[in-house]
Amino acid sequence: MTNPASTQDNPTSTHAPGRRGSGWVQTERSAHEAWAQLAMHSAKAAALLHMMVARMGTGNALVVSQKTLASLMGCHERTVRRLVAELVDKNWIQTIQIGQAGSVNAYVVNSAVAWGQPRDELHTASFTATVLASASEQSSIQSRKLKKISLLYSNSQSLS
Repeated sequence: MTNPASTQDNPTSTHAPGRRGSGWVQTERSAHEAWAQLAMHSAKAAALLHMMVARMGTGNALVVSQKTLASLMGCHERTVRRLVAELVDKNWIQTIQIGQAGSVNAYVVNSAVAWGQPRDELHTASFTATVLASASEQSSIQSRKLKKISLLYSNSQSLS
């Protein structure tokens, strides 16, 4: 069994770090058949889709950089861009650019293919996402104390 603590530090883990819920996804039978066709045509695109589905949140979305996807796939970022374009072109996923550079995106898996919550809770206009960042993409965390701000409302008393 995998140690959950090591999962958070290892973006190549097969377990989705930070996932809430039951840890399951569902797919339509017809989507399985189409996914098999995709695998025969483009094994890497099918593998990328599997990685996204395994790590997506209950809103069918994952925010991740192309650099981290390339690391997970063991390929170059150009390959990731090509595979993402293929998945978008064939309506497997949708991308929503985060920031100006375009190297970090929200990838939303087509809810007719796979979903991680009851069907009646699927929403197309809004979503929550799992954010996946490798250790190399995170700035170092310094051990300085953050400023504490006391908050009291006019009708409340301090307990200290």
